[in-house]
Amino acid sequence: MRKNASKVYKMFHYGRPCREAESIWTDGETIYSYGTAIATVGSSWISIIMNMTKYSPTTSTHQNAIMAKLRKEGYHVVEVGPHLPIGVSRKEMAPWLFSQAQEVA
Repeated sequence: MRKNASKVYKMFHYGRPCREAESIWTDGETIYSYGTAIATVGSSWISIIMNMTKYSPTTSTHQNAIMAKLRKEGYHVVEVGPHLPIGVSRKEMAPWLFSQAQEVA
């Protein structure tokens, strides 16, 4: 995992904000890549909502690195996408999760 992504993940894991670079940062509850939410806490710290929409090569690198780390640490990862708009926020990810659950049911 790249240095900035690794530090951001570590701080996210502890629920603390970190802005090491403009490309990736966390407010402690959500990880952002270029201002787009790519991972956020679900209803508890047991599940993480992961935005898997493809935006750019760098964001894909961030998504893959964060996903691998989350799975290695034993988090339950709920994937959403693939059509979330660029710049989607933590709050905006929730309706996408609900609509996908409805499609599966």
